[in-house]
Amino acid sequence: MAALLGGMAWCAQHGATAQPAAPAAEQGAQIRFSIPAGPLDQALTGFAAASGIQLLYDSSLTHGRQSPGASGALPPREALRRLLAGSGLEGQFTSPQAVMLRPVPQQGSAADGSVILPEVNVTAGLQQRAWQPVRGYVADVAATATKTDTPILETPQSISVVTRDQMDDQQVQNVGQALRYSAGLEGEYLGAYGSNDEAYSRGFAMDYYLDGMRVLHNAGPGAGTQIESFNLERIEVLRGPSSVLYGAGSPAGIINLVSRRPSDQAGGEVRLQAGSHDRLLGGFTSTGPLNADKTLLYRMTGVGWQGGTQVDGSRQQRLSISPALTWRPDDRTSWTIIGQYAYDPEGGLYSYIPASGTILPNPNGTLDLRRNYGDQNSYNNTRRQYGITSLFEHQFNDTWTVRQNFRYYHTRSVLDGYYPQFFAANQRNLLGVYTRRGMEYDGYTADTHAQARFRTGPVNHTVVGGFDYQGASGENTWYSDRTLYSCDVFTYNPCPPTGGPRYGNPVLRNTQSLNRYGLYLQDQIAWGGWRLLLGGRQDWADSTTRNLLNNATTKMDDSAFTGRVGLLYAFDVGLSPYVSYAESFNPQSGTDAGGSPFKPTTGRQYELGVKYQPPGWNMLLTAAVYDLRQQNVLTPDPNNTLFSVQTGEIRSRGVDLEAKASLNRNINLLASYSYLDNTVTRANDATQGKHPVLFSAHRASAWLDYGFLEGPAEGLRLGAGMRYLGPSWGDTANTLRVPSATLFDARISYDLGALGPSLQGLTAVVNATNLADKQYIRGCYTEGQCFVGLGRTIIGTLSYRW
Repeated sequence: MAALLGGMAWCAQHGATAQPAAPAAEQGAQIRFSIPAGPLDQALTGFAAASGIQLLYDSSLTHGRQSPGASGALPPREALRRLLAGSGLEGQFTSPQAVMLRPVPQQGSAADGSVILPEVNVTAGLQQRAWQPVRGYVADVAATATKTDTPILETPQSISVVTRDQMDDQQVQNVGQALRYSAGLEGEYLGAYGSNDEAYSRGFAMDYYLDGMRVLHNAGPGAGTQIESFNLERIEVLRGPSSVLYGAGSPAGIINLVSRRPSDQAGGEVRLQAGSHDRLLGGFTSTGPLNADKTLLYRMTGVGWQGGTQVDGSRQQRLSISPALTWRPDDRTSWTIIGQYAYDPEGGLYSYIPASGTILPNPNGTLDLRRNYGDQNSYNNTRRQYGITSLFEHQFNDTWTVRQNFRYYHTRSVLDGYYPQFFAANQRNLLGVYTRRGMEYDGYTADTHAQARFRTGPVNHTVVGGFDYQGASGENTWYSDRTLYSCDVFTYNPCPPTGGPRYGNPVLRNTQSLNRYGLYLQDQIAWGGWRLLLGGRQDWADSTTRNLLNNATTKMDDSAFTGRVGLLYAFDVGLSPYVSYAESFNPQSGTDAGGSPFKPTTGRQYELGVKYQPPGWNMLLTAAVYDLRQQNVLTPDPNNTLFSVQTGEIRSRGVDLEAKASLNRNINLLASYSYLDNTVTRANDATQGKHPVLFSAHRASAWLDYGFLEGPAEGLRLGAGMRYLGPSWGDTANTLRVPSATLFDARISYDLGALGPSLQGLTAVVNATNLADKQYIRGCYTEGQCFVGLGRTIIGTLSYRW
């Protein structure tokens, strides 16, 4: 993409000589088009959807123009020619998968007989932006690593992008499922419980961001914010410390969720689903201009779903709506407002199951992994969340751009139920307790930065400098009836009623407020094929925690400087080796089970990697090795899984390999492998020298999606995938080993538009995950607290797009 844009910019300055089109475009196979006459911009949207070819043009060129349409089996070049007939525009293939539109030139002849074209004005509107839709599985540009629209091939740190097309093909139901086929990511460690987004990479929990600003997500199972995956355009994953640009954070990196934004091209989708466990879903998204000059754009996205889960007596339900409005008075100014609201009246069952009778032998028999061993009559898991996001950008000139982003978010949740803990000595009676946790938080984030692009001699600079703020305040309350209840689970199903919980005074109740400020500066330096990334940041953080049970107040006040450096060389053949170093700093928000605030953590990572994108191929191959360390790391509390503890220092070393490809409009490919060796290198107990729980040393995945473009199977697509989850440790002493699991996924879809023009836009899909219905334990905290993996799930989808 960088070479393409660079060539376009050269043409804009010097004029261009017409050359023969790329052979792949000239000899492309025929595609069935059914594009009616009408507005040209709508016709071009239909062409791009049918052909998979990216169209680059300034939207002002098509404004007010009409198209005669195109129908029948045609080569893409001929179909585009027909669509543009009479418009005064023509298309130039800049690659087999990209076309630039321009006015039909007044031609002159050069001395050598070639055709000289007039100067082409390439505007910023032609650049691929990191929030825009991507056709297929391969994104060329990402902003999470640099806060600029930088080619992934030129970014000296490991980054992955999950596109909307990939999420739709795999019909993911939450963000954790969307990460299944990315290298080294664990987004489903809670197994079948899908109401909490918490992902791990390189041995640590990752931070969640929405449109470049942090969201409170990991306040506890069912308690933090969960962003609806249907509202997203893409997911960008940055591995490794990212404090220089984002401030306080985990050394694992960040998951940046990118919202669907308004478009100046009218379009949308209506989706209906039905599937396993009586799941029903209805969703829609609609976008387009609100006025003739397209200065005001809208998008409205909504989804509602309900159904049971694989566990008896457990249900999930959600209603989500996200309106968005963009004001774009000119091509240099954009202001987008996005609203978010979600209500989960039922969040599913958060519970665990003992290792005895599942992955360990039990003399009394085997436990049923689909059974609810809690009290079905007392369980309550509800959540309500809402917020508003403002994204403003203004480009003063070719050098200076300023951006100002802000978000307010509110989350309120209750998690109430009976939780089995462990077996009694007879290995028949399962003991458990009732607990109730309530949480209510308000969060504020703001980020203001300026970007300057300039040259110093032969060296190009992209400098970003800014100030950001993160604040949160809220209250956390936890109850327990302090009684161990017993049930002979091999005799009773369900267990006899206990009479419900008998809560007294709370065992924990506190309020907490935190403020984080940061100043940062970054320079991306380009000289020939060299890319040097330098960055530094100063952070300040304070928090106040008040224990409402004893009126004790704990305050924290910290500051730190973090740095980052990366060096990359971009060869013309599409190969980019790199080396990088990055640091993290994180004054922890939250408390341990005793109500004490966590200490700050620090981290550092060395990474060596290579990226490869073969010229002319829509493919990206990446490989990275790393050494990552964090001090005062948070790990799950083995005695109370709603909280975490700090055990000192953990070292992670490993390898991440990933491949993504979208070829010939009908082949999509994903493959990944990761190796992780993480060890507690410093602790004041027996965990020193041990491996933390939950993390697999080996993980691998592969996915292939193939579509038939012609013949009797035209419109049919088939997909299949495999995921290998290696064994992990289930206790801090490393005596309980959780077995590995190999899972298979599949999909079949049919484009009903292949049957006739009247069905254009309709698609029917069936997806199946864990096709063989493998019964497995996903991970354990202790011998008494293991999480059941998600069993076979089948979902049928009927969607209509326009």
